Amino acid sequence: MPGKQGAHEKGGVEGEGGRFRRRWFVPVPKIADISGLAGINDRLAAADLAEDARHIDQRVSTIGQDFALEAPLLAALPVDEFDIALTTTPQVDRYARITVRQALYSVPARLIGQTVRA
Repeated sequence: MPGKQGAHEKGGVEGEGGRFRRRWFVPVPKIADISGLAGINDRLAAADLAEDARHIDQRVSTIGQDFALEAPLLAALPVDEFDIALTTTPQVDRYARITVRQALYSVPARLIGQTVRA
């Protein structure tokens, strides 16, 4: 649901994302190089199609039927492309951590003292 009426749905949406990942991508698929992403995308598309026939809890309609009703209400994607990435070059501290936008992230210990790209 859009707006305040659907604000309580975040946990359910996050849970469904985790369930989908565990159902379709465990163990994590391995690819040799970037060209292997096509196979991952094909696998993702097949999993998405299979999910369309699934029922959530005791609902009468399937996921695909619910989405068919919701799709016309979705806003169009933006026409203009924009770069959403922020690249920084933090230095790895003595605890094998980097700081990116006031958040600490662990990195491999072998990188201590080095500057990395994040």
